[in-house]
Amino acid sequence: MTASVVFALLLALACCPISQAAQSYPGSGLEVDDAHVLPYVIDDLPAGAAALGVTTERIADVVEARLRRAGIRPESEVLRDYHLLVRIRIAGQAFQVSLLFVRTVTYTSRETRFVLAAPTWEAGSIGALESNAANVVASLDPLLDRFLTAFLAVNQSY
Repeated sequence: MTASVVFALLLALACCPISQAAQSYPGSGLEVDDAHVLPYVIDDLPAGAAALGVTTERIADVVEARLRRAGIRPESEVLRDYHLLVRIRIAGQAFQVSLLFVRTVTYTSRETRFVLAAPTWEAGSIGALESNAANVVASLDPLLDRFLTAFLAVNQSY
């Protein structure tokens, strides 16, 4: 693939909204009752990810290890009304990694009550694929650092 095609893919991904203000104040949507436990979900990986070495197990290992280092017990089996979502997209020779803190949101409109899941915090990164998953997986670390800084700042008194 030519450099201009890779550049075009990266530019296209850069135009996608991949970062929301990393808010870390009360009322930012990051508050939880027990900040020592955090459910997480890994979104379905794109076709071809496994051939690069990007697997659900490998992503889970990175996420769980980083949460544990921060004193948080990761939960992948039980969801609460919030969770950390890991999303990986691959397009040609480019990739996008996103972390989203997703909450259940309830609202009423025209006397109808709606319940849906919506992100209250989001960060992402893009990059060019190499011959393996090293740079895709490595891009999780700074995103997890950003998330944990904001999450722990908001929940330090909980």
